[in-house]
Amino acid sequence: MKATILILALVLAAGVAANPLPQAPHVYVEGKAEVEVPVDWISLTVQVSGEGEDGAAARAIVDERARKLVEFARGIGVSDSDLGSRQLSVQPKHRYVQHLGEIELIGYQASQEIRISLRNLAHYSALIDTLLEIEALVGAQTRFHSTETPATMARAQLAAIEDARARAERFAEAAGSRLGPVHSLSEFSSRREEAALLRPGRVLEDGTPMMITPTSARFELGTPFVPGVTLVTAYVFAVYLLED
Repeated sequence: MKATILILALVLAAGVAANPLPQAPHVYVEGKAEVEVPVDWISLTVQVSGEGEDGAAARAIVDERARKLVEFARGIGVSDSDLGSRQLSVQPKHRYVQHLGEIELIGYQASQEIRISLRNLAHYSALIDTLLEIEALVGAQTRFHSTETPATMARAQLAAIEDARARAERFAEAAGSRLGPVHSLSEFSSRREEAALLRPGRVLEDGTPMMITPTSARFELGTPFVPGVTLVTAYVFAVYLLED
């Protein structure tokens, strides 16, 4: 009987220790802040493809198209450190012959992903024009970035803490209490102990990726480009004690 009581006491004590919220009256709030930063570089992920009677022919076509793209990028000042690619993929192509009831091989398709980081935005429109002129361009995805993001994120987090306190003060006043000292501050929305489940409350809003395909050429070719801004969002999760 004593052993059972001791085990139960230990379990209850462990549960109290694991609970991140205080036993005293408190308020638990989320703070949020958004800060705009100017876009000063762009990343593009380009997918090119080619078809041939055999794998070697398909690969040669893609190699040539990728070479032209990389040469153009280097020509507008893109450094080798801002260029990258994935391993070229070659797949057989088949078709179903209905009157024979068979599937036959009709050739091969090769594809490769090229990644480009463009630091000089004055060349963006020319780069897009070149992408659209490449035959068999499967598609290109553009994302907008800012080198000011790390410093801006720090400012956003401080502003989010101020927002959390303001929210907590409103809660305390509405409840007829006074806001006491902060009990905890966290950028993790999850309060579980498993580290794999913790996700920082930070968001870089680089917008919905812009997809560029050959069918969009009439909208993209020669279109003036204005980089605009990205949005940095920070969240904090705060627990404040309440005083009478």
